[in-house]
Amino acid sequence: MGKSKKRSRASNARANPLLRNAAKDDQLRTKRIQPLIEQLSSVVPNDRSMALGTIMVLCENPHMRSLFLKEKLVNVVTSKLLTDSNTDIVVEAYGVLRNLALEEGYDLATHIWRSNIWVNIESGFTQVQQSLQAMGSDGSKATKESKRLLFDFAENILSLLIALINGSDKILEDVVKSDKLGRVFGVLIDILKYGMVISDIKISLRTTTHLFNTVLDLIYDISSDSSEFIDKVSEHEYLSPFVENLINWEFVNDNELTKVLIQGIYLQFMDTDISYDIAASIITRVLQSIEHIDLTEVKSILSNKTEDSELIKESDEEISKKIKNYTKKRTEAMVKYQSIEISLDVVTAAIELVGAKFEETHRPLDGSISSVLTQTIPPAFSALYTDFKSRVLIGWNNLLWLYLSVGISVFELGDHWKHLWNAMQNSTEEDDFAIKIGKLSVTWALLKNVQAVFGTSGSGDFFRVVQINDEQFVKSITKVFREDTGLDYEETVEFQQRCCGVLGALACFQNQIEVNKSIGEFFIQTLSEKETKPQVLVDLINVFFEIYSDKSFDYDGPVFVALNYLSVLQTQVLPNLKNAFKFVDKNKDPQLKERCQDCLSTLDSFIAYKQNERK
Repeated sequence: MGKSKKRSRASNARANPLLRNAAKDDQLRTKRIQPLIEQLSSVVPNDRSMALGTIMVLCENPHMRSLFLKEKLVNVVTSKLLTDSNTDIVVEAYGVLRNLALEEGYDLATHIWRSNIWVNIESGFTQVQQSLQAMGSDGSKATKESKRLLFDFAENILSLLIALINGSDKILEDVVKSDKLGRVFGVLIDILKYGMVISDIKISLRTTTHLFNTVLDLIYDISSDSSEFIDKVSEHEYLSPFVENLINWEFVNDNELTKVLIQGIYLQFMDTDISYDIAASIITRVLQSIEHIDLTEVKSILSNKTEDSELIKESDEEISKKIKNYTKKRTEAMVKYQSIEISLDVVTAAIELVGAKFEETHRPLDGSISSVLTQTIPPAFSALYTDFKSRVLIGWNNLLWLYLSVGISVFELGDHWKHLWNAMQNSTEEDDFAIKIGKLSVTWALLKNVQAVFGTSGSGDFFRVVQINDEQFVKSITKVFREDTGLDYEETVEFQQRCCGVLGALACFQNQIEVNKSIGEFFIQTLSEKETKPQVLVDLINVFFEIYSDKSFDYDGPVFVALNYLSVLQTQVLPNLKNAFKFVDKNKDPQLKERCQDCLSTLDSFIAYKQNERK
């Protein structure tokens, strides 16, 4: 269930950076960045606070953030400000680190973790717990401002931990598999015990809603990635009933994010025990929770273009006056934006679990889930595609494969598939890995749905609309397959596997011999190359078996036979596969090793079958 190494939100900008004006950057660094960094060491607390608040705002601009990071911002914050004598500054410092970790991803999260940040986090937990216990014994002595500061402190520490865990599997494992998890559980329990006032099924919060949501977010986030975490929560005497009761409680002072996270946690802890009715209910509720959000307004508030550009030009004194209101507005907008993001994740996960339940039971979908899958989800995906492309593409991918499994024809559900295809063609984020993968995945799934509905000899009006059954499209896929995209090994494998899926599905259609020939030649060539990765070789050859499995296919004679593929398989492909597969370590990757061995065995059988097929 774990996540692989994360790509940062900023990685795409760095992969193909715009040409920057070096002189302008030097001027910014000298006149703006360095003075603010130096001000963090001022003996005057107000100066440090103002500088930190300004930096937090300016760092929302990716280019400004990169300049601050080059000036060792993280080291200054971790070495000086996390132990500052001013509590407000400490709270803000954790917030700055959280934001940086969220935006920059794996590399920065790893750097922060290796700086021994856990010592600071654990110390912060202790302070939070002691303060909560003191307020619990005599809350009247705590001022409104001191409570606010405490809740913000707890929220920023926990959200920093979430950002770090999201940044790296190793950090996740370090927390879940060690006594660190006990410390996390301890602070969560104290926050919940103090913060929830329970009256029958109604819950009033004594903490801020933001802090309560952060507790929920931590549980949701880690449970999304770790079955071991789910087991440990389920065995816990306090957290287990808390998670079980969440779905039944009515919260007096919640917001849309609270509602969405509760449904997400419910889904994670149900997992394969989920029923069709529960899945339908979860999907319906999360989509209802976000339907009122004015996304245009949210995007306007979150946009860097207005406030950030103004703040860069302002004097320090003017900036300090604007930061408080600016931060409040952006925080509220971010809650709404995050609610939509998590809603899409929950819907996508629910679709996947429905598919798993169907594969397990083969029980037909009943009315409620069928209606949700065909009438509720597609228009929601269409409405959110423009602003949440990668998430919606993952959702559509899961939905299309589920349609394929249960026998629902996407082509009988109106023009949703056409709108999806047109939207994919109109977006141009060529450098965004998630969107590239998403588009390939959806194209593959659509092609498989065409085969299921119309067979390989027909296609309805699919090819007329999408116009991908030509050699130009094939060349575009083979080109990106071979491009050096700057991806890491796992991402490259995933990307090439999607290309393989698209080409393999397209090659199976009849009445397009030249298209099949182009794809077949690419497969044969790639299968013969020593540079092709073992995982990709396995997928390529298995798809190749499917394409040329029957002499009755109209392309088998003109392509497989006429181009002498049988001989190439024997003299080039088989030796290359044997050589590549022998380097797969069965101790490090036993599953891949087994797939490789099965692949060689099947190839031997396939060669023998094709030798005798036309006799």
